[in-house]
Amino acid sequence: MKLSIRLFLTFTILSLSLAAQSTLNVPSPSFPTIQAAINGVTQGDTIVVAAGTYIENLVMPAIDFHLLGAGPGQTIIDGNQAGSCILFNQGVTNAMVVEDLTLTNGSGTPVLFGTTFRPAGGGVAIFEPNGAGGAQIAPTFKNCEITQNEGQNGSGIFMRFGGAAVFDACLIHDNSKATFSTSVIQIETSASEVLFSRCEIKDNKNSPSGLINFTSYITGASATFESCGFTNNTTLTVSAVLFTGSGQGFVKNCSFIGNTTQSQSNGLTIAGLSSNALSIDNCLFARNRGGIGVLQLVGFANTIRNCTFVNNTLDSGLLGVVLFGLLPSNPALTLIVENSIFYGNRDTQGAVVVGPYVTPGTGYTELNSLVESPSNFTTFIPPMFIDSTNDNYRLRPGSIGIDGGTVSGLTPAPVNIGSTTDLDGAPRVQLATIDMGCYEAGHISYDSSAAGRVGETMGGPFDILQVNGSAGDVFRTVTVPLGTSSNISMIQPPNSANPAGFAIFGLLGEATEASITTVPLGIGKMTFAPC
Repeated sequence: MKLSIRLFLTFTILSLSLAAQSTLNVPSPSFPTIQAAINGVTQGDTIVVAAGTYIENLVMPAIDFHLLGAGPGQTIIDGNQAGSCILFNQGVTNAMVVEDLTLTNGSGTPVLFGTTFRPAGGGVAIFEPNGAGGAQIAPTFKNCEITQNEGQNGSGIFMRFGGAAVFDACLIHDNSKATFSTSVIQIETSASEVLFSRCEIKDNKNSPSGLINFTSYITGASATFESCGFTNNTTLTVSAVLFTGSGQGFVKNCSFIGNTTQSQSNGLTIAGLSSNALSIDNCLFARNRGGIGVLQLVGFANTIRNCTFVNNTLDSGLLGVVLFGLLPSNPALTLIVENSIFYGNRDTQGAVVVGPYVTPGTGYTELNSLVESPSNFTTFIPPMFIDSTNDNYRLRPGSIGIDGGTVSGLTPAPVNIGSTTDLDGAPRVQLATIDMGCYEAGHISYDSSAAGRVGETMGGPFDILQVNGSAGDVFRTVTVPLGTSSNISMIQPPNSANPAGFAIFGLLGEATEASITTVPLGIGKMTFAPC
């Protein structure tokens, strides 16, 4: 007897349903308002908001999604003086992105300060109600405009106990203040880092206690301002960035131009009590007006590297452009100034103002810097800028300070932020070594290969001497006043049996870094190229 056994194998197919990321359009029948779309959003969704003005006060959930407008000035969130334009207070967000929006006319969210509730964050409020141990709220804002907002604390941006928030390529301007306030941007954080990158912070006015306040509640936290412009801000006390608490501050590739403080006791301040470290690199401070100091430092380890301080005005010249060591005598306080330029800084009477003023008992080191002071201004050799009238403070070819720095800025101590590029992003070393100030000189380069005798033409060696800039060396520059004649002497090239061909090439006018021309080599033994 033959037994046949059939085995029936049953396979259970599990269908794993993954929620597809969706795009929610505003306005639409399903989502007539932005808040309606936010209320219906899921993780990873994108809300696309069409151009228009939306009178709303948005409250963000603890969900990571992308809120995308049509562009600043196109998609406008009007807070209608009824609260913050955007409020984060619901929990963790690590990948939330807000992009291409204008946030305006916000009045802030009530936040407890001591025993009093005050409105904070007219444009953006990031607030963790559970304190420093609560959720880390860390949104990213890209290409947003934050303007004409109010609020007693942080009229533009307020952040308390948030996470590593990022503001990238944002325009923060014309935010005004109530009678009592602390800043246009106020950050009170226990986050690892808060970053402002490529932001323009300008034309903010009437901020009684400062432009930006950053307070860290944990050691090792930091705030970084990189490639930002601070322009024409007017405050009663502090018109720059104030760091307080136990965190670190990094200010890199930033410009501070035309900012004004109305106080007689404060200036443009980048520092704060009890800061662990403050590093300022590749920054320009020009045409600012302060009280007793344009830049005040009171941290414990401060470095000013590759910076230019020029044409600033102090209400009182008794102290200096940089005022360091406001705390009582403390040997732990140190300041290093390296590769920097201090020139043209005056008090309201026109008298020369000293560069760094360091209080007794504090450590100070000055390396490879040009520092004009009352004691040396009659003998001081001033740097030559391309066009200081229009805030072009790049050194002209032949100026003092070119190749005058040190390359130690390229390998800084861990607490510092040396850079391999200048304020405009150009390579930091053009010739032999780094230049003083926030820019490399940007020499005219006719042919990058023609630095000295580099090759042969017409059977012999050749060299190039360039007028108003040389590929080989600034000392090869020849400047000829208009209406005068010149004598040119030549010598036989070493180890050459025949005369070398040469060209004389001139530029009419002042050379700039944009004047790039190629010398026509190999065009004859003696050729005068058109000027």
